[in-house]
Amino acid sequence: PNQNTDEIEATIDYFNNIDEETVVVGDLNIPEACWETIKVGKQTKNRQLKEELIQAITKDGRKKQWVNFPTNKNNENILDIVAAPCHFDVECQEVASPDGDPDDPQIKGTDHKWFSVRIKGVMLYDGIEKTAPFRKTDFGGVDEKLRIHKWRN
Repeated sequence: PNQNTDEIEATIDYFNNIDEETVVVGDLNIPEACWETIKVGKQTKNRQLKEELIQAITKDGRKKQWVNFPTNKNNENILDIVAAPCHFDVECQEVASPDGDPDDPQIKGTDHKWFSVRIKGVMLYDGIEKTAPFRKTDFGGVDEKLRIHKWRN
């Protein structure tokens, strides 16, 4: 919710440039988003840009947000996304997520509910099913981008 304009614009650019068949799973943290109307439901900082981001993620209706339950442990907000093509059959289910230890501050919990994601086969034609293609993650590239990013508190 505290993203600055440059960060939101960079995220919009990222989503505008990924393949439409790519499934994106992650923590978006736009709790005021309404995924059904593709709108930000209340006045908030950078509201218009956040709506543009939601449009970029959903590829103007060709992808959808498959998480349909609150992922914040403390309220009814959906903080996390599974953005996948509408023709995919995706199932998201809440699973146990860790809580912190009140007696040991070193053991931290999370304010997000954890969930599993199952992408079922994609029907091609005449009952022939194809498993959705998955590319291996370039963890070295991800690590490099995270390492060189100028993080702010």
